[in-house]
Amino acid sequence: MADAPGENVKKFLGPAQVLIGLVVSALLLVLLVRAVDLRALSEALNNADLRLVPIAVAPFFIGVWLRSVRWRLLLPGAAVTTRSLFRVQVIGFAINNLAPARAGDLARAVLLSGHGVGYGTTAASLVVERLLDGLTLALILLLALAFVPAPTYLVVLALIATFGFLALFGVVGLALWRSDALEAMAATVARRLPQKIGAPLQRLAGGFAYGLTPLRHWHRIPVLLGLSVLGWGAQFVLFYVLMLAFAMPGALGSAILAGAVGNFATLIPASPAAVGTFDGAVVKVVMDSGGVSTEQAAAYALVVHGTLFIPVIVMGIVMLWRSRLSLGQILSTRTA
Repeated sequence: MADAPGENVKKFLGPAQVLIGLVVSALLLVLLVRAVDLRALSEALNNADLRLVPIAVAPFFIGVWLRSVRWRLLLPGAAVTTRSLFRVQVIGFAINNLAPARAGDLARAVLLSGHGVGYGTTAASLVVERLLDGLTLALILLLALAFVPAPTYLVVLALIATFGFLALFGVVGLALWRSDALEAMAATVARRLPQKIGAPLQRLAGGFAYGLTPLRHWHRIPVLLGLSVLGWGAQFVLFYVLMLAFAMPGALGSAILAGAVGNFATLIPASPAAVGTFDGAVVKVVMDSGGVSTEQAAAYALVVHGTLFIPVIVMGIVMLWRSRLSLGQILSTRTA
């Protein structure tokens, strides 16, 4: 029986979800534009030292490479090189920035299936990856707030995020502990479903349980957390370098706060590339922590957004082109 995730891609890209994201992005952009003096925004961009932008790009891709090393540790028994995972990850990020509903994650699963990694196993690795990212960002934000004066809402956000992601890790730990029960439950449900649905469900559950097995090796946890901190730290360098381009006060502390909160904002439903949600969060945090004007904060957010998203989109498209693949081909792939 063939398992074809691409056939169901429209379910992942449901019109309601896409519409909600577009509405949220549009509303936030309207609010931001109304709050900004466009002439002052232009002046802030003209006064910035944009020669630092290329320098800021390098640490971002170093961070992606470190997260690829971490991803390799999360894939049990997979003979996939870090270089291949870096390529898959960049393509996935590019697609997430171009298509709605995180289609890039589906593309990552499809691309890894070409390396013999099952969809369930990839799904488990992506779940753990997201939890590691969220917990790392929350802990970095919490640590930064101990040294950087910031409004109360950031402290509340850091505490909620920390305890929330710890709780989710507890759920994953429970699934790991009772992985046999998870597979038995899937088998019970599968027997009550048509074969064409039940069989893929059972394979996904088995693959997911198998994908969690790297967490049984407790000595790997500090390594995974260390790679997470280094990976996100590299991305915060981008935020810091671009703050220097705008000669902002308290650049290091504000960069960490803006980087953490901006990335948390991408969890909010929005258009592709998190237009509006990312920018609004960065503008708010930079204004509150750095004491800069709305126009300077907006100019900074605009440059950060472009620096974070445009290079990875270009590189992802080039990698797809060199692989003789297209987004449509990836999402329509069938595997036995």
